[in-house]
Amino acid sequence: MTEFSDKKKYEILAKLSLIALYLVFGINVALAAVAYFIQGNVYMESGPDTVLIRNIFIVLALLELAALQFIKNVLLSRVPRITDAEDIPYHQLLSITYVIAGMCVSIAVYGFIIVLLGGNYDFMLLFVAISLIGFQLFRLRKKDLDKLGT
Repeated sequence: MTEFSDKKKYEILAKLSLIALYLVFGINVALAAVAYFIQGNVYMESGPDTVLIRNIFIVLALLELAALQFIKNVLLSRVPRITDAEDIPYHQLLSITYVIAGMCVSIAVYGFIIVLLGGNYDFMLLFVAISLIGFQLFRLRKKDLDKLGT
């Protein structure tokens, strides 16, 4: 039985975080670029309905960030304990990383919808920032792997 060292944990986290960071950042940049180019071509006027939808999306984004910690903990609790460095459940950790990344990207989609509805592009950038901050806060960390190891 080989020891599950801190160096190995950092290697796993570096790979998972890099994959997810590319995913989250790439999709956020793509959505922001598309929103920038279509913002002048939207035929809807910004009105009280758009403001209401914007406020609902802001609350929804914040609630989603709050739920993300709970979902991450539930998913991590389903991963079997790591007893050997050779038995690391990469596929389960990668799936958890994709769930975290997907939930963070969905926040940027809310901003994109606001631009499609005739809202201000600045709100798109706000949602992209919330998305990236959320990913940074809730990505897998060493303490998450420490809970899985013995």
